Amino acid sequence: MNVFVNYLNSIHNIGGDSTGSLAEKQVKSPFFDMVKVDRKLGTYIANGITAQNHQAFILTGHAGDGKTSILVQVLKALNRLKENEELKAQNEYADFYYVKDMSEISEEQQADALRKALESPARNQTSLLISNTGPLLQAFTGLVEAKRKEEEKTFNDSDRMELQSKLLLQLDQNNNAPLSIEGYNFVLVNIARVDNVAFSTQILKKILDEGLWGECQDCVKKDCCPIKNNRDCVFRQFDRVSA
Repeated sequence: MNVFVNYLNSIHNIGGDSTGSLAEKQVKSPFFDMVKVDRKLGTYIANGITAQNHQAFILTGHAGDGKTSILVQVLKALNRLKENEELKAQNEYADFYYVKDMSEISEEQQADALRKALESPARNQTSLLISNTGPLLQAFTGLVEAKRKEEEKTFNDSDRMELQSKLLLQLDQNNNAPLSIEGYNFVLVNIARVDNVAFSTQILKKILDEGLWGECQDCVKKDCCPIKNNRDCVFRQFDRVSA
């Protein structure tokens, strides 16, 4: 069987054996770079680091919507990810700090990780912190409460509700406007609210590339293979399929 078909079978979620569906596994596959499509946000972050225009970015959204893939894109653009190197829960370079997933670090560390990410621009670093909504709200609450305590200021239930409402409103509007909370300036992006239609068409075009299906041309069962037949049909009717 064409090894590319094995790769495709590892990344869908029809069955439980979707071993390649996680970005951590994807980066180890030679096919990843052949089918991936760079996201504008990833390019923007990488370019900002190169230009030393440092900002703090926080990404949230649903599971499997490409948050970690954006981190991988940034690391590869900066040549910070070696072949077969695994992503760490959090890592720091001279000009870049990232948290791969807040849920992978203890609750006690989450507020500290958030604070470090938000303070990164002051250290001439860009930061990229990835989190689901729940841990993010909890970490912000803990951070602001601790900061108010340091400044001998109050932080009551009304303050907590106002803070969380401000964050949730930004996640709902997703207008990419910078936020400022307790003197920290950052960009909060809800990937789940980003339109991926054009993005998916680009991926499909790469998946159908003839170079990835050349092995099928030498297969003795090519004329009766449903996989090859489906691929060829979509390839011939790509304009209709992608419309």
